[in-house]
Amino acid sequence: MDAAALRRFDFRLNIPLPTLSARQSLMMALLRDVYTNLTPEQWLGLAERTQGFSCVDLETLCRNVAMNVVREFTLVKEENAEAAQKQDSMRALCVVDFERCLETFQSAAGEHW
Repeated sequence: MDAAALRRFDFRLNIPLPTLSARQSLMMALLRDVYTNLTPEQWLGLAERTQGFSCVDLETLCRNVAMNVVREFTLVKEENAEAAQKQDSMRALCVVDFERCLETFQSAAGEHW
């Protein structure tokens, strides 16, 4: 919301940002049905890199990371039918996928607060 719209509310609820352990748990929960090869240490490292992210930011980040792997798989299947026959399932999501998304991802949590 923009600042003008926020001024029209009588009050605001201040919901604190998730802690380190909450960010780690939330990302793991959001991607529980996605094939990953992340170790507990890598999950912790990702949680550290997402300091200042809200729960919605983390949800968006995880969705983007997972969808990028799906897009990559779809492109391989479309471009190379022979390779698609050899690769019948998507690869595991890894730290590099998160790093790519984090390079361009902008947290919305700090914009107006």
